[in-house]
Amino acid sequence: MSSDGFCIVGHRGAPHEALENTLESFQAARRMGVGAVEFDVQLSRDGVPFLFHDFSTERLAGIDRYIVEMHSSQVRGIELQGSYRIPSLQDALKGLKGIVKFIELKTLWPDGVDRNPGIVDAVCSMVEKEGAVKECRIISFDPRKTREVRERYPGFVTGIDIDVQTLQSPLGDMVREEMRECDLLVPESGLARELGKERERCIPWTVNSIGEAMEFMDSGYMGIISDVAPSLIRAMGLLCVSP
Repeated sequence: MSSDGFCIVGHRGAPHEALENTLESFQAARRMGVGAVEFDVQLSRDGVPFLFHDFSTERLAGIDRYIVEMHSSQVRGIELQGSYRIPSLQDALKGLKGIVKFIELKTLWPDGVDRNPGIVDAVCSMVEKEGAVKECRIISFDPRKTREVRERYPGFVTGIDIDVQTLQSPLGDMVREEMRECDLLVPESGLARELGKERERCIPWTVNSIGEAMEFMDSGYMGIISDVAPSLIRAMGLLCVSP
């Protein structure tokens, strides 16, 4: 595949420029030529979708609180490192028009319990409300969620996140099923090499070296997800394209 068709997705924005999963991080990525970003979404206690990767706020805010246990007003009041704030999905959709957004639905805790059972409706209805369906890709490690999106919101592009842990989990068979049914495959980079026949719909993560990025591009993969997307785009001389 030529470089014209290769997409480099900013993993949680441009985390080397601003704190991950914040509007500032995504805006920095866009300013630096990134045409697509990835972010994680989970629900507050009252069902509002917010952008945050960890289930606990301890790593980024220094307090051990859980997004799913807090009211949306409490989530909005949390000050992260560097005085950043946790954006809502609506904030992101309004502030990031014109670039592709990979929205990862966070559901599976380490104990396997789904503590965001209403996340598909909350996210997809918000995306529809903001008129952003064509700009969004709904992805998840939880195959039940990607299946629900496909069945209830057929106009959305879906992708299944893949790693060894989920393939070996009780949901492994369903993950393999969703690998056949979803539009996109989003595997850990080591597993991506085993999916060579599906490379044209495969976007591996997290690829941070130019050597590995070039390998995937030259092998015909659709794109990659990277913590250093702006740097790779510059180093590889790419124009930003959207998957």
